[in-house]
Amino acid sequence: MLAQLGVRAALDFRGVEERAAAPYVVPGLAQHALSIEPTVVQRMQEVESGGRELTGAIVEGLMRELYRRMVKHQAPRFREFFGHLLRAEGPLVFHCTAGKDRTGVAAALFLLALGVPRDSVFADYLLTNEVYRPPWAPRPGIAPEVLRALWGVQESYLATVFDVIDAEPGGAQAYLRRQIGLDDEAVQALAARYLEA
Repeated sequence: MLAQLGVRAALDFRGVEERAAAPYVVPGLAQHALSIEPTVVQRMQEVESGGRELTGAIVEGLMRELYRRMVKHQAPRFREFFGHLLRAEGPLVFHCTAGKDRTGVAAALFLLALGVPRDSVFADYLLTNEVYRPPWAPRPGIAPEVLRALWGVQESYLATVFDVIDAEPGGAQAYLRRQIGLDDEAVQALAARYLEA
């Protein structure tokens, strides 16, 4: 399917161990590692090893913290992501392991840079809950609300991203300019490449 679509590059947000555990080779597909290491499962294990029971509310908090940390501390990776988008010589895909959190933040920033209204960005993100199917079986004993918090997406997760970038002096556009490196010329170049006339 990738070959039929003419996809020529994959931007991979998976961490180093994730890529090593599940490598792939697609003829003609250039792979670019933009590693953002996963943290939620490790944090969940820390909660349990500390003697606390995992609840949906705890995992939701861990997910919001993940999103907050991504937008605050992974701006260099998203800057690389936009660099690839601007230099792409053909169709590309971007992904992580589940394709909803690291990929979801990247997609939201991409849509925001293209001037897509926030309501539409949220709607696009929340489609995940309709189409995503977890690729692995849960371990026994995990409560359904914990799985929903971990494997689904929630408006509050993405809202955390907007809270962070809106707190930037000058708001979202200033965040994209200062942290991601998208000046007016870059934004216009993105629009010329990825929006229909």
